[in-house]
Amino acid sequence: MVLASMPVVLRFLQWKTDIPVYISEDLNKKIWSRGNFGAMGRIRVRVEKANCLSNPEQRCLRVSLVEVSSFKNLKDAVVAADE
Repeated sequence: MVLASMPVVLRFLQWKTDIPVYISEDLNKKIWSRGNFGAMGRIRVRVEKANCLSNPEQRCLRVSLVEVSSFKNLKDAVVAADE
């Protein structure tokens, strides 16, 4: 159920931190693409620390969608800041 999954994701990202979390528009559309009760099975996301758009002096977490062709044999990867 999509309504239950979004607060769980936000709670996980804000665990032990006070940093605000912003979800990208394409990730939000992908999550809600099947409607309220058609939750996605798996979604690959990228979480990065960046300056907030509303207050550039404050740091925030940005969550964006990463498109993958298959979820088999995926590994965690540290991505360089310039990519």
